[in-house]
Amino acid sequence: MWILHELCKLNVRLFFFFVFINYLFSECVEQYYRILYRVCECTEELKHELRLVKNERDQMSEDLINAENAFTDVKKRNEKLKLIINEHKTVC
Repeated sequence: MWILHELCKLNVRLFFFFVFINYLFSECVEQYYRILYRVCECTEELKHELRLVKNERDQMSEDLINAENAFTDVKKRNEKLKLIINEHKTVC
């Protein structure tokens, strides 16, 4: 009878131990999924930010090309003006 009583106590302890382990495990799994969800949110935010940065970079590249073209045009006009001035000096 005593052994049966001790086995029952042991079974009760084991039962609560497994309940506790199950609780810990479920908490860990829940925490893992919360973290995973947040990582996914952050990843989406980073993708959005990356798209914005790429768009800004593309716009800056386009602006730089336009500025280089404008500078080249001004240089050509400046050369033409120099030629006109030199021709005018030689004529006068």
